[in-house]
Amino acid sequence: MRPEPNQGAPGARHRPGLFTAGLFAAGLFAAGLFAAGLFAVGLFAVGLFAVGLFAAGLFAARRNPHICAP
Repeated sequence: MRPEPNQGAPGARHRPGLFTAGLFAAGLFAAGLFAAGLFAVGLFAVGLFAVGLFAAGLFAARRNPHICAP
């Protein structure tokens, strides 16, 4: 009895689902890395904004000392 074409070696177990699951896991991992990178960039932007606000406050306080006086 001849084996069907494209079945690999006789007796070999062909599991296409495993390859698909591996591709899916790799895609999920890449998407997670991308999301973590976006989160890090967002955190950096928020920190830069906070530093800018602080610098603007210091600048305003030096130019108008009465705004900080009790």
